[in-house]
Formats: sequence, structure tokens, C-alpha cells
Amino acid sequence: MAYAICTDPPPISTTPIVLE
Repeated sequence: MAYAICTDPPPISTTPIVLE
């Protein structure tokens, strides 16, 4: 399962965002 992490950018429910 892909997990999406949103903080400053808009919430994306299709593209998983990984912030380092």
C-alpha cells in the first residue's frame, strides 16, 4: 500500500510524497 504524506503542499491521494 502507498502512503501519502502531506505537510505544506496540497494533499495528494494518488501520488505518495516522501519528505526527507
